[in-house]
Amino acid sequence: MGFGYSRQRGYVLAALAVAGAGILVFFRSAGEPTFRGASWTYSPDGGITDFVASDDAQPFMPEPVPTSTTRAVVREFNGEEGWGVLDAPELPGGCWVFYSSIEGSGFRMPYPGQHVTVEYVDLVAEYGPEAEQDWYRYRAERVKPLSS
Repeated sequence: MGFGYSRQRGYVLAALAVAGAGILVFFRSAGEPTFRGASWTYSPDGGITDFVASDDAQPFMPEPVPTSTTRAVVREFNGEEGWGVLDAPELPGGCWVFYSSIEGSGFRMPYPGQHVTVEYVDLVAEYGPEAEQDWYRYRAERVKPLSS
């Protein structure tokens, strides 16, 4: 038995394991499909009409992420990559902002020193002590440049 035979045997065993896992998933999913304590209701054409939690049979509604608003100053903004950092007393260490969060039309590139109003999320308060956005605790949800 050479090396090639061992490799073929490994491929066969791997294929059997994958097939076995697929059969297990198929039999476990018989009946109403569930996902982490939730279930779907299907229409006759196969589309999903409702998503409810199995525990209390209430429609699933994601909670909105709480935001806070303050005035800030643009520390830096990289127009090529589309992100930057805002500074304010309420945002120690800075607030990360992405291009799509900036209100306006056309190409929107704030300049360093520009004053803006920012709605932001405290990621640590929302998601836990390890949460961050590119090493920043705060993430801007909406930025509105102020008139000079």
